[in-house]
Order: sequence, then C-alpha cells, then structure tokens
Amino acid sequence: MLENMYYFIDKLEITSKQEKMCDGIDRYGSIIGRQVKVVARKRTLPFSRGLPQPPSLTGPLVPNELLTKTRKILEGEIVGPESIVVVEKSIYATLYDGRIIKIENDKIAKTITLTKEKNCGNWNSEPRCGRPLGIRQIKDERFLVADAYKGIHEVDFSTGKHKQLVSPLSAAIPQLMFVNDLDVINEDEFVFTDSSSKYDRRHFMNSVLEGVPDGRVFHHKISSGKTTLLVDNLYFANGIQLIDGGKSFVVSECSMARIRKYTFATKKLETFAENLPGLPDNIRAAEDGTLWVGMAGIRSDRHRSMVDKLADMPTIRQFIIDTVPANVMLQLFPYFKPPHSLVLQLSSNGKTLRSLHDPAGKVIEDSSQVKILLQ
Repeated sequence: MLENMYYFIDKLEITSKQEKMCDGIDRYGSIIGRQVKVVARKRTLPFSRGLPQPPSLTGPLVPNELLTKTRKILEGEIVGPESIVVVEKSIYATLYDGRIIKIENDKIAKTITLTKEKNCGNWNSEPRCGRPLGIRQIKDERFLVADAYKGIHEVDFSTGKHKQLVSPLSAAIPQLMFVNDLDVINEDEFVFTDSSSKYDRRHFMNSVLEGVPDGRVFHHKISSGKTTLLVDNLYFANGIQLIDGGKSFVVSECSMARIRKYTFATKKLETFAENLPGLPDNIRAAEDGTLWVGMAGIRSDRHRSMVDKLADMPTIRQFIIDTVPANVMLQLFPYFKPPHSLVLQLSSNGKTLRSLHDPAGKVIEDSSQVKILLQ
C-alpha cells in the first residue's frame, strides 16, 4: 500500500497490442525523416528547441511501483478526467465529454455542463461542448473551472448554476485560444493559463511540435471584470499554483520540461525547476508546502520523449505539422510515448524530493494531477 493517501488522475488507456506497435511506428518515422528535406521546403521552422539532455532516473527518481498500488474508481464510466478538487469525502472532477462532476461514495452524485450540447466527447463536438480542464474551489460548493474553449466559469454545485467570468473572445483582452488551468488568489481574484495563442486544445500537438513560446498567464478580478496579462512567451503554459503565501506562482512550461516562477511584487520570472524527467502538467500544493506535479509522459537518458527526439529537427517537426491531420496526430500520440507513468514531489524551492512510478503503465498510464490527502 502507499505510505500516504493520494488521488491520481489517469487519462490514457493503452493496450498491450498498441504498445507493440510503437516500435514499428518509430521505425516508420525514421524513414519519413530521410524524405523530409524535399517535402517540407514550403515552410520550415527556423530554430531548434534547445532541450537539455534528459536526466538519469537516479536518486529520488529511481523507478518504483508505487503508482501500481492504487484503486480505480468509476472505471469505464468516465473518460479523460483532467483535474480534481477533494473536499472532505467528495471529489469534484472535469471530464473529456464536457461534464463537471461531483463524486460521492465512488458514484457520480451530481453533474454540471457549461452547454446544452448533446453527443459530446469526440473530436468534432469538442469546441461546441467545451473541454473543462483546471478546477479550483472558491468557497463551499462554488468552484472556478477553466474550459479550453469556453473560458473561465464559476459553477455552483449547490444550485447547479454556472456563469462565465472570462470569455475567450472578449474585446478587452487578446483572444484566448487554449485556456488550461487556474488558481484562486481570493474570492475576487484568480490567475489562469492560456497554453497557446495560436492553437486550440485539439491541436495541442502542433503547439508542442512548433515549439513557439506563445503561452500566457493572466490575472482576473471578478468585481471589476478586468483581465490583465502577467506573463507571455511561455512554452505551452500548463498547470499553475500559487506559492509563498500567494506572493508568487509557479507555472508548467510543458514542452520545455520545466517550471517557472513569477513573483507579483517584482514581476520577475525565473526558473523554478528545469530538465524534469517528464513534461509537467498540473501542479498542486500539499499542506506541508511541497508541490505535486503530474507528468504528461516521461523523459530520461534511457527513454527520450518524442519532444526530445525532435527538438533539434525543426524541418521534421514542420513536416509533421504540415502533413499529419491533428485528429490523426492525437490518435498516434499514445504510440510515441512510453507507458511509464510518473508524478513528482518538489520542495518549495523546486528540488525533487520523491517520485512515484508505474513503469509499465499497468494501473496508471498517464497522470495529469495529484492530490495528497494524508501527510
């Protein structure tokens, strides 16, 4: 059993048959690479990514099987849980099909959706139905939800009502293309990430492959309705978490395998943790001040991620963007990542303290967020 109690989010399901196909696809990709220079002349990215050599899984990163000692709930009933909030014995979660649910006693007790659309949970319906991602509690049963397409909404599980606080199409701010995560400063203020100013969620692989720093962090004041840009030029801004008593926040730069820190008073942006053994997703704080980070795929000196392999191959990256439809790319994505699942515990200064693994993806295939319940 786990030494402590946690809730993990598991998003992907990869069968052993699919796993065996990875090597074949990888070989096929190398063949394509030799043909790229001729085909992709029309438009080539002018730069390499500059990722450092992936770290070794040693010290606190030594693989273990702690993530295999878990119990799944609602298996087969939900798809793509992204973010959770645990309040006493209830769990609030955001799902791929647009639902925001309250779970009690391992059952769905209440559901809220931001639209009245039907037949949700597929590629074509996603922009219509929305894709709720980050969720945070304001107070009691009031929550803020970051929807990739619908902006920021306040949802109230006591009434079942919701209202939009930030529109992606507001004339007062630059257009939001991919709202991702958020954190609450107080009942009137919050910060949130916009992963890309060019690509929406369905095209997230294009953003990762292109490698252009167009992610952003915004601040919003509910009483005034004012949204302010705090940070731009981030590489796929993903999870966000307030630290230092609300004086700073950390934000995942997913496609650069690092986490940045921003201080409100000085407006200084600095590196908090770099060359991580995976691509950081959501960040959540524990009561002891440490941070838990879900990893969207592993990267190490023994298992280089697709992002690492293509980092210094801008021509190949552009070829993939130009020739592979985004929906096909999403279907192929699981084949290009090892099934190894990983979450990290970081200190308040960004040092890796502990890692939890499922090396073969037997129970947890892809972790987006961790919530620690017992210290």
